[in-house]
This record gives sequence, structure tokens and C-alpha cells, in this order.
Amino acid sequence: DEQARLRDVIRAALPVGADFHRLRTRQAGRRKFLDFHLLVDGATTVRDAHVLAHHVEGRLRAAVPDVEVTIHVEPVDDRASWEAAELAQL
Repeated sequence: DEQARLRDVIRAALPVGADFHRLRTRQAGRRKFLDFHLLVDGATTVRDAHVLAHHVEGRLRAAVPDVEVTIHVEPVDDRASWEAAELAQL
């Protein structure tokens, strides 16, 4: 249930054309951790991708206070971002 809620929060925070995958969550004691790959247009600047990642992180922290979020940014239009072999290495 919590992963479904987190997926909804992420989707609601993303602009058209952006996507995400490889959402993972874990908990150690009272601490919660979340990480995922944020897929943005390949022409997006580092600055704009950074701003978007902070926006998404803020929405997640509003939904789950004190969660530690790690976001890996990738180009949505790069085939390697979607290939299982590439994803398995990360």
C-alpha cells in the first residue's frame, strides 16, 4: 500500500514526458529510505533536472515525513535507461 501511495505522489509531481522506475523502499528501525530513477527529457539541463528532483523529493517528504530520498536522474529517451541489463548493474 505504501509503495502504491509513493508511486502516486511521484506521478503527480512529474511534468508531462517525465517518468520513473526502479522504486525501492526499505526501513531500518524508525528510518525510512526510498530511491528511484527519475527519467527526464535528454535535453533537460542539469539545473532543471536538479530542480525537478528537489520538487519530487519535497512532495515525497510531505507524504512521508523524515524519509531519506535518493534520486538517480536518467534521460528518458536513451534506450539504456530502459534496458534490463543496464538496470541490473545499478
